[in-house]
Amino acid sequence: MRTALAALAALGVIQDPFPQQQGYTVSSDARSRYEAMYGKPEFYSLELLVGQFPGERNAPPNQSIRTVGILYVIERPGAPPSCSLCKDDRYCLSLDNPAQEIRDAFFQEAAFRRGDEAEVVGAFANPEGDRAVPPRSGPVSPKGGPISKDAPAPTGREIAVPALGGFFFWSFHSGPPREKAAESGWVSLESLVRRPDRYQKRTIAVRGLFRGRNLFGDMPADSQKSRSDWVLRDGPFFIWVTGKAPKGKGFALDLARQSDSAYRLEVEGQTEVRGGLVYLRAREVRLLGHADHSAN
Repeated sequence: MRTALAALAALGVIQDPFPQQQGYTVSSDARSRYEAMYGKPEFYSLELLVGQFPGERNAPPNQSIRTVGILYVIERPGAPPSCSLCKDDRYCLSLDNPAQEIRDAFFQEAAFRRGDEAEVVGAFANPEGDRAVPPRSGPVSPKGGPISKDAPAPTGREIAVPALGGFFFWSFHSGPPREKAAESGWVSLESLVRRPDRYQKRTIAVRGLFRGRNLFGDMPADSQKSRSDWVLRDGPFFIWVTGKAPKGKGFALDLARQSDSAYRLEVEGQTEVRGGLVYLRAREVRLLGHADHSAN
């Protein structure tokens, strides 16, 4: 088993699993010091880091590790959000312990990066001392707390939450999931509104603020095709979204509630133009987070 783990790790070093150049990055200025302490990063898949291999430790302690997954964020009132990096909604690694120098920047941006494909570089170690802290491979709840011994059996999603110190990371980079980018193509609302002809009969993904059932008069009143249609805004650019309610996994927004207009969404679908206005027939809606400014 150790030989297999080493071989897969070496393969990851050769084959970069995260080739995106664009996106959001937060990285410690001290990364060279971390590499001096823990070595050059080696790639480990989340299956290897979090998966269950009886009798084997899933990840080496005091070794710089690079891994890739989808960012999950659970917002907590009055506290930093709980973050994890997941593969197939099953293998999840806690990201609640960023290096102190990137902590504020990471948590402030995390909600806006929910659903992004992300790469992190870190280690299962105690940055304040030499004592290695191995990952605890037992399952925990998606909200980050340990599962009671009296709780029902795990459902498959397991999050590695080591003891004090645990997995800490000093580099985070994210962008739209590659499978979505390749299949759909993420475009700005400005580009879509200015040149909708470019995107006719194409599946695309756009991002913006939820504006309810035209609650702020952004679009002409007579342009609404159905009472279930709603508006998406990015700066001075607006489109109608049709065919799907503003809800998805873990969220549901109200078409008639103005306070819900503080949420950012990503919508995937196909476009059409009627009367000079853009309509996006949605097939998927994803919550990106709560905007940090007024939607008006």
